[in-house]
Amino acid sequence: MNLSLFDACIQHYQAVLANDEVDQLRGAKYVYSLWGALFAVLVSVLAGSEECYGEYGRSLRKWWDAAYATFYAYLPDLALNTSHSTVRYARASKEAGASSERRTAEVFRVGFLVALLCLSLLIQLPLAAYNLLELILLGKVGVALALIAFNCANYYLEWTRWGLPASVIVVATGLTSCIWRMGEDDGPLKELTPSALLL
Repeated sequence: MNLSLFDACIQHYQAVLANDEVDQLRGAKYVYSLWGALFAVLVSVLAGSEECYGEYGRSLRKWWDAAYATFYAYLPDLALNTSHSTVRYARASKEAGASSERRTAEVFRVGFLVALLCLSLLIQLPLAAYNLLELILLGKVGVALALIAFNCANYYLEWTRWGLPASVIVVATGLTSCIWRMGEDDGPLKELTPSALLL
Protein backbone atom coordinates (compact mmCIF):
# COMPACT_ATOMS: atom_id res chain seq x y z
CA MET A 1 0.00 0.00 0.00
CA ASN A 2 1.60 3.27 -1.04
CA LEU A 3 1.07 6.71 0.51
CA SER A 4 -1.30 8.06 -2.15
CA LEU A 5 -3.60 5.05 -1.67
CA PHE A 6 -3.36 5.45 2.10
CA ASP A 7 -4.22 9.17 1.82
CA ALA A 8 -7.23 8.44 -0.42
CA CYS A 9 -8.46 5.81 2.03
CA ILE A 10 -8.14 8.21 4.99
CA GLN A 11 -10.15 10.89 3.14
CA HIS A 12 -12.93 8.43 2.25
CA TYR A 13 -12.98 7.07 5.80
CA GLN A 14 -13.33 10.60 7.21
CA ALA A 15 -16.22 11.14 4.82
CA VAL A 16 -17.86 8.02 6.24
CA LEU A 17 -17.34 9.33 9.79
CA ALA A 18 -18.93 12.65 8.84
CA ASN A 19 -21.96 10.94 7.24
CA ASP A 20 -25.24 11.78 9.05
CA GLU A 21 -26.64 8.25 8.72
CA VAL A 22 -23.56 6.75 10.36
CA ASP A 23 -23.56 9.46 13.02
CA GLN A 24 -27.12 8.56 14.08
CA LEU A 25 -26.19 4.94 14.78
CA ARG A 26 -25.52 3.97 18.41
CA GLY A 27 -23.70 1.20 20.21
CA ALA A 28 -22.88 -2.03 18.43
CA LYS A 29 -24.47 -0.87 15.16
CA TYR A 30 -22.12 2.14 15.04
CA VAL A 31 -19.03 0.02 15.71
CA TYR A 32 -20.17 -2.60 13.18
CA SER A 33 -20.71 0.05 10.47
CA LEU A 34 -17.24 1.54 11.07
CA TRP A 35 -15.74 -1.94 10.97
CA GLY A 36 -17.41 -2.60 7.60
CA ALA A 37 -16.34 0.82 6.32
CA LEU A 38 -12.72 -0.06 7.11
CA PHE A 39 -12.87 -2.75 4.41
CA ALA A 40 -15.37 -1.10 2.06
CA VAL A 41 -13.45 2.19 1.79
CA LEU A 42 -10.26 0.53 0.53
CA VAL A 43 -12.21 -1.62 -1.94
CA SER A 44 -14.09 1.48 -3.15
CA VAL A 45 -10.88 3.50 -3.58
CA LEU A 46 -9.21 0.66 -5.49
CA ALA A 47 -12.27 0.18 -7.72
CA GLY A 48 -12.47 3.91 -8.45
CA SER A 49 -8.82 4.27 -9.44
CA GLU A 50 -8.12 0.90 -11.01
CA GLU A 51 -6.12 2.36 -13.91
CA CYS A 52 -3.86 4.27 -11.49
CA TYR A 53 -2.73 1.18 -9.55
CA GLY A 54 -2.90 -1.42 -12.31
CA GLU A 55 -2.33 -5.08 -11.57
CA TYR A 56 -1.18 -4.29 -8.04
CA GLY A 57 -4.48 -2.48 -7.36
CA ARG A 58 -6.61 -5.34 -8.77
CA SER A 59 -4.69 -7.89 -6.69
CA LEU A 60 -4.95 -5.76 -3.56
CA ARG A 61 -8.68 -5.22 -4.19
CA LYS A 62 -9.25 -8.99 -4.44
CA TRP A 63 -7.45 -9.47 -1.12
CA TRP A 64 -9.52 -6.75 0.54
CA ASP A 65 -12.71 -8.18 -1.01
CA ALA A 66 -11.82 -11.50 0.58
CA ALA A 67 -11.07 -9.79 3.92
CA TYR A 68 -14.38 -7.88 3.68
CA ALA A 69 -16.33 -11.07 2.97
CA THR A 70 -14.57 -12.93 5.75
CA PHE A 71 -14.26 -10.40 8.56
CA TYR A 72 -17.33 -8.23 7.90
CA ALA A 73 -19.94 -10.41 6.24
CA TYR A 74 -19.14 -13.96 7.37
CA LEU A 75 -17.48 -14.02 10.82
CA PRO A 76 -19.82 -11.60 12.66
CA ASP A 77 -22.88 -13.43 11.30
CA LEU A 78 -21.25 -16.72 12.19
CA ALA A 79 -20.56 -15.49 15.73
CA LEU A 80 -24.11 -14.17 16.08
CA ASN A 81 -25.69 -17.34 14.73
CA THR A 82 -23.39 -19.47 16.88
CA SER A 83 -24.30 -17.50 20.00
CA HIS A 84 -28.03 -17.80 19.22
CA SER A 85 -27.64 -21.51 18.56
CA THR A 86 -25.67 -21.94 21.78
CA VAL A 87 -28.36 -20.12 23.76
CA ARG A 88 -31.11 -22.24 22.17
CA TYR A 89 -29.08 -25.40 22.82
CA ALA A 90 -28.50 -24.38 26.44
CA ARG A 91 -32.21 -23.63 26.90
CA ALA A 92 -33.20 -26.95 25.32
CA SER A 93 -30.61 -28.77 27.45
CA LYS A 94 -31.98 -27.10 30.56
CA GLU A 95 -35.55 -28.10 29.64
CA ALA A 96 -34.44 -31.65 28.84
CA GLY A 97 -32.54 -31.81 32.13
CA ALA A 98 -35.59 -30.59 34.04
CA SER A 99 -37.76 -33.15 32.25
CA SER A 100 -35.27 -35.92 33.02
CA GLU A 101 -35.12 -34.75 36.62
CA ARG A 102 -38.92 -34.91 36.91
CA ARG A 103 -39.01 -38.39 35.37
CA THR A 104 -36.20 -39.60 37.65
CA ALA A 105 -37.94 -38.14 40.70
CA GLU A 106 -41.16 -39.87 39.66
CA VAL A 107 -39.32 -43.19 39.25
CA PHE A 108 -37.82 -42.81 42.74
CA ARG A 109 -41.21 -41.83 44.17
CA VAL A 110 -42.90 -44.88 42.63
CA GLY A 111 -40.01 -47.08 43.80
CA PHE A 112 -40.39 -45.67 47.32
CA LEU A 113 -44.15 -46.35 47.25
CA VAL A 114 -43.58 -49.92 46.03
CA ALA A 115 -40.96 -50.49 48.76
CA LEU A 116 -43.35 -49.03 51.33
CA LEU A 117 -46.11 -51.34 50.09
CA CYS A 118 -43.79 -54.36 50.24
CA LEU A 119 -42.68 -53.43 53.77
CA SER A 120 -46.29 -52.96 54.82
CA LEU A 121 -47.24 -56.33 53.33
CA LEU A 122 -44.23 -57.93 55.00
CA ILE A 123 -45.55 -56.75 58.35
CA GLN A 124 -49.32 -56.98 57.83
CA LEU A 125 -49.63 -60.34 56.02
CA PRO A 126 -48.10 -62.44 58.84
CA LEU A 127 -50.19 -60.51 61.37
CA ALA A 128 -53.34 -61.08 59.31
CA ALA A 129 -52.49 -64.78 58.94
CA TYR A 130 -51.98 -65.09 62.71
CA ASN A 131 -55.24 -63.24 63.41
CA LEU A 132 -57.05 -65.61 61.03
CA LEU A 133 -55.43 -68.60 62.77
CA GLU A 134 -56.47 -67.16 66.13
CA LEU A 135 -60.03 -66.67 64.86
CA ILE A 136 -60.23 -70.24 63.55
CA LEU A 137 -58.75 -71.76 66.74
CA LEU A 138 -60.94 -69.58 69.01
CA GLY A 139 -58.30 -67.38 70.62
CA LYS A 140 -54.78 -67.44 71.98
CA VAL A 141 -55.39 -70.54 74.06
CA GLY A 142 -56.52 -72.45 70.98
CA VAL A 143 -53.38 -71.39 69.11
CA ALA A 144 -51.18 -72.48 72.03
CA LEU A 145 -52.93 -75.87 72.29
CA ALA A 146 -52.65 -76.40 68.51
CA LEU A 147 -48.91 -75.61 68.61
CA ILE A 148 -48.33 -77.98 71.52
CA ALA A 149 -50.30 -80.75 69.79
CA PHE A 150 -48.48 -80.15 66.50
CA ASN A 151 -45.04 -80.22 68.14
CA CYS A 152 -45.83 -83.36 70.16
CA ALA A 153 -47.14 -85.18 67.08
CA ASN A 154 -44.14 -83.98 65.10
CA TYR A 155 -41.76 -85.15 67.83
CA TYR A 156 -43.19 -88.68 67.89
CA LEU A 157 -44.08 -89.08 64.21
CA GLU A 158 -41.15 -87.05 62.80
CA TRP A 159 -43.20 -85.45 59.99
CA THR A 160 -40.88 -82.59 59.31
CA ARG A 161 -37.78 -81.00 60.71
CA TRP A 162 -39.36 -77.52 60.39
CA GLY A 163 -41.81 -78.00 63.25
CA LEU A 164 -39.90 -76.10 65.92
CA PRO A 165 -38.87 -73.16 63.66
CA ALA A 166 -42.47 -72.88 62.42
CA SER A 167 -43.69 -72.83 66.03
CA VAL A 168 -41.18 -70.11 66.92
CA ILE A 169 -42.35 -68.02 63.95
CA VAL A 170 -46.02 -68.46 64.97
CA VAL A 171 -45.23 -67.48 68.59
CA ALA A 172 -43.18 -64.43 67.46
CA THR A 173 -45.99 -63.35 65.13
CA GLY A 174 -48.50 -63.84 67.95
CA LEU A 175 -46.45 -61.69 70.31
CA THR A 176 -46.10 -59.01 67.64
CA SER A 177 -49.85 -59.12 67.03
CA CYS A 178 -50.58 -58.73 70.74
CA ILE A 179 -48.15 -55.81 71.06
CA TRP A 180 -49.59 -54.27 67.90
CA ARG A 181 -53.14 -54.45 69.30
CA MET A 182 -52.02 -52.90 72.58
CA GLY A 183 -50.64 -49.87 70.74
CA GLU A 184 -53.87 -49.10 68.84
CA ASP A 185 -55.92 -46.00 69.67
CA ASP A 186 -58.42 -47.92 71.78
CA GLY A 187 -55.90 -50.47 73.10
CA PRO A 188 -54.92 -51.02 76.77
CA LEU A 189 -51.80 -48.84 76.48
CA LYS A 190 -54.04 -45.81 75.88
CA GLU A 191 -55.09 -46.03 79.53
CA LEU A 192 -51.45 -45.82 80.69
CA THR A 193 -50.50 -42.62 78.86
CA PRO A 194 -49.63 -39.60 81.06
CA SER A 195 -52.65 -37.64 79.86
CA ALA A 196 -55.00 -40.53 80.69
CA LEU A 197 -53.45 -40.94 84.16
CA LEU A 198 -53.82 -37.24 84.99
CA LEU A 199 -57.44 -37.08 83.92
